[in-house]
Amino acid sequence: MHFHFPAWLLKSLAAIGVWNLLDKLVEPVVKAIYHHFINRHDESVWVVVRKPKFKELFATQAGVQIYGVKDEIPYPLSEISATVGRKESNVLKSLKRLEKAGKVRDIHGGWQRAR
Repeated sequence: MHFHFPAWLLKSLAAIGVWNLLDKLVEPVVKAIYHHFINRHDESVWVVVRKPKFKELFATQAGVQIYGVKDEIPYPLSEISATVGRKESNVLKSLKRLEKAGKVRDIHGGWQRAR
C-alpha cells in the first residue's frame, strides 16, 4: 500500500516554504533600505546640530572684564528647520530619531549634540 499526499496539501506546504524563505530574505533587505534612506534624511539635521553654537559672554573677574568666554547654547527648532529648509514637524521627527541614537539631546526646548 502506497500513500500519496493530496496535491493541494503539497502546494500549500510549498507556498508556506516559499513564504518563509521570502520572509527571511526580503524583510532584512527592506529594513536595511528603509534605515538607509532615513539616515540620509536625518543627515542634514545632524550636520546643523553637530556644530556647537556658542554665545559669547563678557565676564567680570575682580573688576576686570574678560572677553571671549564662550557658553554653548542649543539650537531652537525653528532655526534648524529654516537652515535645512524643512517643516518643523519633519525636523522634530529627525531630532527624535537622532536623540534615540544618542547623537543629540533636548535642552529646554532647544537641541544640541550629545557630549
